[in-house]
Amino acid sequence: MTKLWSHIPESRSSHAALAARSGDVLGGDAEGRLWSLEAAGGTIRWRTSVVAPVRALAISSDGRRAYVLGSRGHFAMLDEKGAVVRQEKLQPEVSLMDLEPAEQFVLFSDGVSTTWLRDLRTHQMQRRALASEVASLRLIPVRNDLVALLTSGTAAVLPLEGGLPKRIRGDTSLVAVDVAAHGNLIAFAAGSAGVFLTDGVGNETARFMLDDGSAVLHIGCDAAGERLAVADNRGRVLLLDRDGRILWHRPAEASGPVSGLRLTGNGERLLVIAGDGALWMYDLAAGGASATSSGAAPTAHSNAPGGARRASVEGERGPLWTIPAFGGIRSNYLGAAAVSPDAGLVGFLDRERREARLYDRRGTLLSSARADGTDLAIAFIDAEHLVVTGSEGVLLLTPSTKGASMQKAPRDSFTGMALAPGVPFALAWTSLGTAVAQEWTGAARWSGSAGGSRITHGALTPQRAWIVNAAGAVAELGPDGKLLSKSTPLSAPPAAAAGWGNFLALGAGREVLVIAPGGKTFRTLKCRGTVAALHVLGDHLLVRDAQDRLTMYNLVGLEEASGGPWPGRWAVAESAEFGGIVLLQAEVDILTCHRPGGAGVAWRVKMEEPIVDVEASADGRFGVVLDGPRMSLWPIGSATLPEARESYLEL
Repeated sequence: MTKLWSHIPESRSSHAALAARSGDVLGGDAEGRLWSLEAAGGTIRWRTSVVAPVRALAISSDGRRAYVLGSRGHFAMLDEKGAVVRQEKLQPEVSLMDLEPAEQFVLFSDGVSTTWLRDLRTHQMQRRALASEVASLRLIPVRNDLVALLTSGTAAVLPLEGGLPKRIRGDTSLVAVDVAAHGNLIAFAAGSAGVFLTDGVGNETARFMLDDGSAVLHIGCDAAGERLAVADNRGRVLLLDRDGRILWHRPAEASGPVSGLRLTGNGERLLVIAGDGALWMYDLAAGGASATSSGAAPTAHSNAPGGARRASVEGERGPLWTIPAFGGIRSNYLGAAAVSPDAGLVGFLDRERREARLYDRRGTLLSSARADGTDLAIAFIDAEHLVVTGSEGVLLLTPSTKGASMQKAPRDSFTGMALAPGVPFALAWTSLGTAVAQEWTGAARWSGSAGGSRITHGALTPQRAWIVNAAGAVAELGPDGKLLSKSTPLSAPPAAAAGWGNFLALGAGREVLVIAPGGKTFRTLKCRGTVAALHVLGDHLLVRDAQDRLTMYNLVGLEEASGGPWPGRWAVAESAEFGGIVLLQAEVDILTCHRPGGAGVAWRVKMEEPIVDVEASADGRFGVVLDGPRMSLWPIGSATLPEARESYLEL
């Protein structure tokens, strides 16, 4: 790839247009000056002026006709020598314009809420009222519609035969749009959320982002939809294929941020409009796939199979896919991730925007819903169903969920919840000491009391439920909510509680009390340090102490392994490949996979940003990681991307 030429205008360029076939350039500035540049060398073909300032430009694909929108709605059509062949003052005043490649239509907008579609054969104008502010226009035929606008984060198409716009995507992070002239691809720039690609009717086909966290502000694509050009907020320009692989990149120039770009129809030439008004033309068909000047290229991470590999501290490792999880520009990322037992589905929770999403094993969005309340958390109860819990109730997401909302019984807000695999309800409790079996429909299957005291912990298994109050008393409940036993094994609330088979494990001080059915203390486990958390994995109980050490016990109370300290977040899973329980540890921006029994590190990777959450599939083959704005799926061992599941079962 080589730079063909650059053009420095007399004053700051306000707009430029690129001829899709010939590669000629039309430029204009705030003073009303207008000029045409020859494609090969950038020499000036002609100059003229219009009513200042130039607000929008368009050029025919062969470069022989120019369309100019000046101040106060002045519109002009010029020939290949710059002579005006038609001019008029449009009513009302318009400020945005785009030309359809076949030159049959021009689309205008007042930049507020109205567009006009003009037929260049009859010069008739069709008025189209919109519901929101128009930010940018692209006019490309897609089937029988025209992809025409991006309005306050909403992309839509205008039917050629008239009628209301059809919404194809709504996302407040969207900042720019381009459409392949063949009509088979629509490309969206979504700031720090990266790039979204859809087919001609808005069905998402891919998404990817720059893993250094930079925001994509401008985008262009060739006629076939095979190549994309993007510019980020740091002034860099990249050429990508539709799977997100970087073919070429140009580091930031001294001219500052990029204010626009365009690709020719064949994808071989790229026009970049620099922040200082300079125009740069690149020949993308010449030379190899290297940058035009020195500088390290960022990496584009895609949800396509075989995502880009990361720099590793120990052992080469790369994600199977990466997608932008958090939309918009954030100063922090408050979220959680979950992965189903067989890694067939991946769940995501945006706690700030209170939204839950469900993705398939290839990173494709299946369903989403709003999750109201505080203390939001997510977990899979089986291979098919993701549950969101919070103060306002429960939410069940499946691959086919449409229009779901939080469901809660008519009582006080919940202060805690517990889930169990295969159990079709959540154990929830309120500040008034009431426990509820909360079904996904919002109904309360049963309710119980903790003796009038505040409930601090709860645990749930397929056979029974337990609630623990502030006085250290335990109530054991059957599947129907019937009280089975009461006991007071502690004089104060425990630090942690977990259901372990038919038992209840309570962590208090440097001990774990194992409570058997009937309420009697079955066994006391002596721990190395003060118990901080309990985690159940199959028949094993993992105890985490205040010094971040882990100890694993079997059901008969024997210690099987210990290790640490392992600070930060972690997830555990039993791996057949490694022959035991592996631990994924996230400490700041380092992701480490520890072998079973503390037998060393399998691999360690440095992520781009601090890790927000990490979870592992129960089969020990995959882990899902949130770091900064990204969510990625990682193989724990040698697993490859699973095949898509043929069908999903509903409850």
